[in-house]
Amino acid sequence: MALSSLRHDHDAKFQENKSGYLLYDGASHNFHEWEFRVNMRLATTKPDDKLKVVGQIVDCLRGDAHQTAMDIGMTKLRGDEGIKTLVEGIRKLAFPMSRHEAKTLLKVGQNTKGVMSRQKRESMLAYISRRRRWWSRVKLMDPKVAVSEDMLGDWLLDSAGITYDQQRMVMTSTANSHEFQQIATALVEQHGNIHTHEGGNRDTDHLQSLNLTDTS
Repeated sequence: MALSSLRHDHDAKFQENKSGYLLYDGASHNFHEWEFRVNMRLATTKPDDKLKVVGQIVDCLRGDAHQTAMDIGMTKLRGDEGIKTLVEGIRKLAFPMSRHEAKTLLKVGQNTKGVMSRQKRESMLAYISRRRRWWSRVKLMDPKVAVSEDMLGDWLLDSAGITYDQQRMVMTSTANSHEFQQIATALVEQHGNIHTHEGGNRDTDHLQSLNLTDTS
């Protein structure tokens, strides 16, 4: 379920109302986009206007997400912790099996080919950003997961969609440092425009053989 929000989508679009609020039904693939927008709205709203914003946020909920708001109730939603309670309630709705999801995401992130590898026509910057989000989601779902920065860097490099010789050049430029940020910097410096001369899409059907296909 969480995996769908990490896929590279060249034409990703979100349905909004006229005021720019995201219409949201509790689906996992755009939960984090919804959560970010909700928190940003509240952070930039004057105290006297917050109740109005809370009402607008709830008005834009659909399906199970709206039912979750109803279950929480008007009194709690109007309170100081109302939206925080709503976000956590919908998070549980979107990701009902967090530890299992974290285990699945961790396995997917180690694949050199598949959803978390760099896709053709995906910029290196976008790819690195997805890898950062991937690791953040893993940690969010299971804070006990521990992976070294060097291992994260190795996975980043191995899944970057470049040749073995190009990988060696990256390692040379980092003085053989495997640390994530140094690998990321070298990838952008050496292959920042790689997506401009690529066509088509990589075959991301490799999860089938590992029984890790996202079913959301």
